[in-house]
Amino acid sequence: MANQSQQAELSASLTLIVKTVDDPEKPVDAQQFLQAATKWLDALVTFATDQGRQVRWEIAGLQRSSAIVEVLPVDVTTGIIASDLAKKWESAVRSIEQDGIPPESLTPKSVRAIGDFVSSISDLSVAIKTGEEPTPHQISATTQKRVMDAIAALPPEEYQLRGTVRGRLAVLNSWNPRERWFRLQLPLAPDKHVKCVYSDEKLIEELGETFEDLLEVTGDLHYHVGDAWPSYIEVDRVRHLPKTPSSSIDQLIGSLKLPRGIDSVAYVRSLRDAE
Repeated sequence: MANQSQQAELSASLTLIVKTVDDPEKPVDAQQFLQAATKWLDALVTFATDQGRQVRWEIAGLQRSSAIVEVLPVDVTTGIIASDLAKKWESAVRSIEQDGIPPESLTPKSVRAIGDFVSSISDLSVAIKTGEEPTPHQISATTQKRVMDAIAALPPEEYQLRGTVRGRLAVLNSWNPRERWFRLQLPLAPDKHVKCVYSDEKLIEELGETFEDLLEVTGDLHYHVGDAWPSYIEVDRVRHLPKTPSSSIDQLIGSLKLPRGIDSVAYVRSLRDAE
């Protein structure tokens, strides 16, 4: 039974093998390895999620020779090894590698995650070993180019419109002259804070005087496809909207035409008693 379990783990695992380009025997820089491993795991997580699979990627083995990490997809709910997931991921990468066209089962999000991984390993020799396959799959320069071609052919993730948005100034960052921004809280979506980037330093003083007031921001609005609210705004102009004066009860009553011989207090009481 133990052998069957070990065999299942072996067939379902994915192994990342990282070496230096100039000398395969030379130790790999830890920061480079961790960056590559992180991007690789991010790609695996995105792929599994887009396939409708809720799994956790467990470390099945680490080796000091070169830099090798082996992971295993395990179903979060059942604890059963997702035996087919590793092969599906490797097959998707090979499909892109052939002609730069991702398979229909691969979402744009997964393609971009794979792109993040392969673009992070330019200075390394990286291979992926799937299950019991005797020969690791080398991530070559051709692989990188075809993945980038596939990403370039994807529909845009975001689009840009010229427009105006109203909201309240929630956060103001003005200390860094190379990155000036503030966050705008949207009245119709209070939990949504839109980052607004600007370059005109004259706006700093103006924004400082309008904290938590209503603003009208004009500029280039950047939207992620499918989102109702902009992800960020490149600001050209900010207009401080005047506060609407709140009327007191005395002012409201004073605007009424009262019956002859009765003051405002008596009039309110008469309305109350009539009810």
